[in-house]
Amino acid sequence: MLKLDSFKTNRGLIIILIVGLIVGFVAGMEYKAYQVRNAVYDSLGNLSNSLSQTSETAVEEEPVVVNKSIGQDIELATIKFRVNDVKEQQIVSSKYGSPEVASKDAKFVVIDVDVINITSEPFYFQADGFVVVDNLDRIFNPYGHTIGNIDNYLEMRELSPSIMENGKVVFEIPSDAVSYTLNIGKAGTNELYVVTLK
Repeated sequence: MLKLDSFKTNRGLIIILIVGLIVGFVAGMEYKAYQVRNAVYDSLGNLSNSLSQTSETAVEEEPVVVNKSIGQDIELATIKFRVNDVKEQQIVSSKYGSPEVASKDAKFVVIDVDVINITSEPFYFQADGFVVVDNLDRIFNPYGHTIGNIDNYLEMRELSPSIMENGKVVFEIPSDAVSYTLNIGKAGTNELYVVTLK
C-alpha cells in the first residue's frame, strides 16, 4: 500500500512537473514574443522619428535660386534648355487649327525654347514643371490649349537623346502683369532656376 501511495505521489509530482514545464515553456514563449514585439515597435518608432526628422529637414531647406537670362543655358535632371525669345500676344493660331483668343483682361506669353534630352532614352516633353511667376507673385501653369492652336508647339513632342528641338511654350497671364519670370526646379536638388522674361 505504501508503494502504491508513493507511486501516486511520484506520479502526481511528475504530472505537476510536466504541467509546470509546459506552463513555463508557454510563458517563456509569450515573454519572448513580447520582447520581439517591443523590439519591432521600437524599431518602427525610431524609423518613424527618423523619417519625420528627414521630412522636416527637407521642408525647412530653402531653395537655392539660380537667376538666368534669356539666351543662357540651363541644365536640369533630364533636359538642357535655353529660352530664345518671349512675345506677348492676344491671339495664338496655327496653320491647321482655329485661333485661340486670350481671356478678358489676359494675354498670352509665348516662349520660344531650345530643348535637348540629356538622358539616354527618348521621352515626351511636358511643360508641367515650368511655371510663370509675375510681379505680384501670382503663379501660372502652361496654357492647356496649346496643342493644335499654335505652330511649333513643344508640348508632348518626343525628345530623342542629344538632339536639340525648338518649340513654343505658352502661358496665359493677366494683362496687369508688368514683369514675370519662368521658374523651374531641378529634380533631386533644392535648386530653383529663375529666367527673367520681362
